[in-house]
Amino acid sequence: AQVWPLQFLGDTRRVRKYSWGSATLAYLYRQLGMASRADCKGMGGCLTLLQSWIYEYFPCLRDQKLGTRGVVCGEPFAKKWEGELMNERLDHYHRVLDNMTDEFVFWCPFGLRPGEMVSRSLYSGVIRCMSVEEMYDPSRCLRQFGYVQTIPSDPLPPVDVCRSANVKMYSLSYGPGLSELWKAPHCHSVQLDSISRPVQKPEDIGLQGLLKEYDEATP
Repeated sequence: AQVWPLQFLGDTRRVRKYSWGSATLAYLYRQLGMASRADCKGMGGCLTLLQSWIYEYFPCLRDQKLGTRGVVCGEPFAKKWEGELMNERLDHYHRVLDNMTDEFVFWCPFGLRPGEMVSRSLYSGVIRCMSVEEMYDPSRCLRQFGYVQTIPSDPLPPVDVCRSANVKMYSLSYGPGLSELWKAPHCHSVQLDSISRPVQKPEDIGLQGLLKEYDEATP
């Protein structure tokens, strides 16, 4: 574990004012990017968050013995999952991933309208963790908000990027302009009803609904 986050715990009155969630997510995004490099042999970040996300959206990747328990408001969400050490080997997960279709994805584990309950989840822009900057764009996965997936706009390119095979050279920056958007999240949020429509029938939320959108938009 690294010790640099301890500097933010000195003044306990300010702890609740920090955006811990977005910082954790930005750092995890960066680690996922670095993990895709040819010479990377490990991965950092909040892997408990990543594992919990996988369990929610990909039930087929859970251990069949894995149980759930009620989580009291304020408790770590990962406490929802409880079970013994999993025995599946890597080849098992290879087979599951190779045979996976959109029917194996649970798109809305937190209800059909999570954006209404947690408005900050609709923020679109750069999220930060110290010098780490990563883009967060909910319009690229509208199905998790209970809306039909439409063709998203092109991602904003970083002003400075290096994605070499050498993981130590990996860097990415969006510049001071975009990096300041996160200070006013409600001013830079995706307006769902202006770019899509709520899911009304089961096929809207699956792959066929997405293919239909692409077919209608393709000349």
